[in-house]
Amino acid sequence: MQYDVTAVQSHLCLLNPVQRGPVDDISTPGSQNCYFVAGPCGGQKAHPGARTILPAKSSLNVIFQKNLDHYNSTNPGYFQINIGQDERHMREVMRMNDTSDGSGHIYTTQVTLPPNLNQGDGYILQMTYVSNTVPITFYQCADILVLTMMIKAVIIVCILAISDAHLCLISPPQRGSMNGLNTAGSDDCILTSAPCGGRERKERSGEGFAAGENVTVTFQKNLDHFNSQSPGYFTVSLGSPSGQLQELARIPDGGEKSLHLYSMNVTLPREPQAEAGHFMQVVYHTNNPQAPPNFYQCADIVIARRPPPRK
Repeated sequence: MQYDVTAVQSHLCLLNPVQRGPVDDISTPGSQNCYFVAGPCGGQKAHPGARTILPAKSSLNVIFQKNLDHYNSTNPGYFQINIGQDERHMREVMRMNDTSDGSGHIYTTQVTLPPNLNQGDGYILQMTYVSNTVPITFYQCADILVLTMMIKAVIIVCILAISDAHLCLISPPQRGSMNGLNTAGSDDCILTSAPCGGRERKERSGEGFAAGENVTVTFQKNLDHFNSQSPGYFTVSLGSPSGQLQELARIPDGGEKSLHLYSMNVTLPREPQAEAGHFMQVVYHTNNPQAPPNFYQCADIVIARRPPPRK
C-alpha cells in the first residue's frame, strides 16, 4: 500500500523514535514543536547523524503524544504508523483508534518492523493523526537505520542506593512496562531499588545509536517533589557494560507540575567499550527532606559503529 501525502498541520509529537527537529516544550498543548504546516514530515529535514538504529525483523516501542486533542465522539479518528524509504511512498504497519483522552495524552504501542527491510539502509517512520474533526491529517517523522545487532552482553551493576521513583524514562524507553504514564504516581514510575528500580536487563535486540551521536533523551516527572528552598535536579548518565556511570547532562527542577515532560540532548562517546551492554540512566535528585532523595530509571541501549558507506 502506498500513500501520496499533501501539505498538513500537526498537533502530534513522536517521542520514540524521536521525531525530526526539537522536542522541547511538548508539555504545552499546541506546542510549536508539534505544530507544523508542511507535509509529509512537517517540513523537518532528515539529519544523517540523528537516527535510531534497530535490528532487522525486530519490534519497536513507538511512543507518541496527542499534543492537542481533536477527538470526534460521533466519528472517532485514528493514528497510523507507516514506514518507507521515500517520504512520499509509505506502507502502513499499524493503526490505532483515537480515544477521548485529552491534550497531552501519551500512547505506547509495539510495532514489528517489516521482514524485508534492507540491512544498512535508512528508513522513515511516519506517524499520522486523522481526527475526522478537521479536514487535515497531522504528521511527524523519525529516521531509523536497520542493522544486524546481536546483544549478548550482560550488564554488571552495583547497588547505589535504595529509593522510590516518581520518574519515567520515555525515550529511550525504560526497562519493563510503561503503563499509566498519564497518571501521577503510576506504579511503573514508582520503583524501590537503585540503580535501575530493581528492573534487570534482559537479553533482547534493542534500540541503538551510533558512537559519537547526539541523542535526545525524554523523561517525565511523574510526580512532583519540588523543593522551593533548595531545588533539585535531574541527571542523565551513561552506564557501561562494567556498571560504571558517566554523567552526560543535568537539568534543574524548575517546579514543573506532575506529568511534565523534559527533553535534553546528550552526546555518546566516540569510542565505546563495547557495542552491547550500555544503559542510559536518569536520576531525579529532589533535595526534598519530605521525599526520597533520588529517583531512578534505566533504558538499555546499543552503541553501534556505523557501517562504511556503500560504494
